[in-house]
Parts: sequence; C-alpha cells; structure tokens
Amino acid sequence: MESIGKIFSHVHQKCILGYKALMLCWSDGRTQFMLDFSLHGEKGKIEGKEQGLTSE
Repeated sequence: MESIGKIFSHVHQKCILGYKALMLCWSDGRTQFMLDFSLHGEKGKIEGKEQGLTSE
C-alpha cells in the first residue's frame, strides 16, 4: 500500500493507519451520490523520511 500513513481518528481518539480522502457528494436530503474523490498521502514532518509503512 503506497502513501498509507498514520491519521488521527476522532471516533477512536487515537492514531490509526489509513488514507485521507476528499469527496464531493450531491444530496437531495434523502439520497447521496458521490461525484468525485481524491486520496491524499502526506510527506511527514521529518525531511527525508517517508511517511507510511516500512519494509518490515
């Protein structure tokens, strides 16, 4: 999995592995239709160190 990283879950109140997603949805109040989406990976705070899983 490329660009997977630690994200803060407000539901679980801790960091978990996952992706950040940005979604554009249309709703009429009863139904919802997803129009577009994008997945985002972050570089991390430390320069030169990749964010995400290692080969271990």
